[in-house]
Amino acid sequence: FYDAFTAFNPNLFGGRDEDVKKAPPDLIRPPAEQEQVHSLRRRQLAHGFSQASVENFEPLINGHIKILLNKLNKFAQTEEVFDLKSTISYFVLDILGEVAFSRPFNAQVRGEADEIHAINDHILLSCVVGELPFQALSTFLARWSPVSWMRKLGKSRNNLKATCSECVSNKINNASDRRDLLQSLVTAKDVETGASLTEQEINSEAFAML
Repeated sequence: FYDAFTAFNPNLFGGRDEDVKKAPPDLIRPPAEQEQVHSLRRRQLAHGFSQASVENFEPLINGHIKILLNKLNKFAQTEEVFDLKSTISYFVLDILGEVAFSRPFNAQVRGEADEIHAINDHILLSCVVGELPFQALSTFLARWSPVSWMRKLGKSRNNLKATCSECVSNKINNASDRRDLLQSLVTAKDVETGASLTEQEINSEAFAML
């Protein structure tokens, strides 16, 4: 079931075997043997999720909390009916953009976010495919499904992948001192081998964050 959530390579969320070792890039191995090693990836991501790093995000988070409170106060004053779920979703997406990608999506200001619809579609597609046999084939065939909503789910996942790839490419090509979760992936080194993550591996972990 976890395999159905894979968009690039299996990531820390989707890798199921803690003991399997990554194959060298020149070897073609079955998908089950291409999974990331949990212990290795945890070490590479540890700094970004440390207590000190998370505390550094507080000023960024507080800025978006202020926007949220201002919106709620405005709704209270005008007695305007609004969608609380969407309002909170925009708030969370903006925080994610800040702390993960140094890129606020400005969803709260715009009052809309295509990314949220794409995330929901990706999750639904994953749940559907996760219940089917031959997942790789099912995912491939979903692109040409006679069922229009299945094609829509696949398109949304591709849009989400494109968003992640854009964020990763921008981070790699534009060095910054700002420490965010994506920066932690770009600069991550294996403590034993000194190996860095490939761009595809970074894309995989960034997709899981999103």
